[in-house]
Order: sequence, then structure tokens, then C-alpha cells
Amino acid sequence: RRQEQLLQQKDNILEDLGVLSRTTGVFTTSHLLKAIEAAFSNWQQQANDSLCLLTIQIDGLQYDPSNAAIQAAFADIARIIKDCARDSDLVGELFVSKFAVLLPHTAIRGARALAKRLTERIMQAHLKGPDGPLDIQVLVGIADATDCPHYEALLERSLNDLRQHTVVSANNIHII
Repeated sequence: RRQEQLLQQKDNILEDLGVLSRTTGVFTTSHLLKAIEAAFSNWQQQANDSLCLLTIQIDGLQYDPSNAAIQAAFADIARIIKDCARDSDLVGELFVSKFAVLLPHTAIRGARALAKRLTERIMQAHLKGPDGPLDIQVLVGIADATDCPHYEALLERSLNDLRQHTVVSANNIHII
């Protein structure tokens, strides 16, 4: 058991050093944060352009690296997000059980439209867990870079919006 834990820790370190997650195929958190920082810096230098960030959390789904069904559900969610995003958008894991989508050249209206499309597609996917269908809720935080002094403020704004429960559920879609 101890050896398994050590191997898992080493796997986690190697994944953090990598660009893409082996489980989901999207950017790792460390690479995503670097990409957000670089994109924000570029955005600050370009007048009259838009930049938004979505943070996505799936309530009812806890990441478990030892559970193949849960890993498959996370991989399916990542695929759905990538399918809904444009080629110019950056999709990645955010921390352990969230995703983020950086939307260059996108105003808040476009970010809201993407959030709605993502939510509908994820809810229609009928994700399966180890004990059958998953009962989930999709939570989406949306932030516009306007008036953000640095990229951390953009991330914090999006996470705060997520915490304020921009709730999107199977029966009730509210994106503010």
C-alpha cells in the first residue's frame, strides 16, 4: 500500500511537469495557469479586445485516480468541453476536479453562450459512474478580464462567480 502511494505521488509530479493530462487530454493545471498568465499579458497589450475565463465544476463527481469509471467520466467531460470550444480557446484542468476555458477574443456574451452550450452537452451525456448513471450538476463561473489588474484577479473573479452558484442543472439553466 505504501509503495502504491509513492508511485501515485511520483505519477502526480510527472503529470504536473507535463503539458497534457493523461486522464483527460487537456492542459494540466500548471500549464493552464502559465497559458492564462501569458494570454492575459498579451491581452493587456491589445486595445479593444476581449478576454474571458470560464471555470467549470461538476457537483456530484469527485475525482478518484483509482476509479476507472470516474476517470472515464472526467475524460468524457473534457472531450465535451474541447468539442464545444474553438481552436483558439485554451481548455485545461483546474486544480483537482474543475476545468477552465480561456476565451481570447470573446466578450462576456459569447462566454455565456459557451457556458450554456457546455452545460447542455454535459447534462445530455448521461455520464456513468461505478454504480450507474451519475446524478450531477454543472456549475459555471464566468469572468471578463475588464478591470482585472493581473491574471490572478481574472481567475479569482471566475472562481468567485463559481462559488456564487451560477447554477446550471438538468432542469434549470440560469446563467447570469
